[in-house]
Amino acid sequence: MRPVKTRRSDRFGLVRPGVEAHTLGISSAQQLLEHCGIESVIADARICAAFDHPQIAESVSDVEQWLRANGITMLGFSYRLDPEQGAELFAHWVYRLKDRRLFAEQGGPLRGLFFAGLPGACQRVQRDVPEVSGVFAGDETPLETMSILGIESAWAP
Repeated sequence: MRPVKTRRSDRFGLVRPGVEAHTLGISSAQQLLEHCGIESVIADARICAAFDHPQIAESVSDVEQWLRANGITMLGFSYRLDPEQGAELFAHWVYRLKDRRLFAEQGGPLRGLFFAGLPGACQRVQRDVPEVSGVFAGDETPLETMSILGIESAWAP
């Protein structure tokens, strides 16, 4: 894992694939970020649908355009369905993001990358995706969430 310290100037992009119906975690994360004074944007239905298809060039282009147009420096990806599929889909997206040179160490905008999913998916992501900055299994307190996101505890409301 590559933990990261969140800056006040960072902007979080929060996404879920279109097949994923669970939005409570994303809404909760957005509220916490707002309370800490950090901007965030939740992907619309078109971008969520694009996240279903990392193998389609147009989906990858749409996601890249969304990231750049919204000034996203931290990306949160939620998939609370099948753990194996969630971890695999996330790994595919990391490959695509690297291929497009979107990570900060490649000159791109993304400084941090987070995954939220079922415990089994989180374990797989931690094991198989070294680029991830933090994972969320769903039972974290707000202070634990802030810590994983690299947010200073003094920024808490």
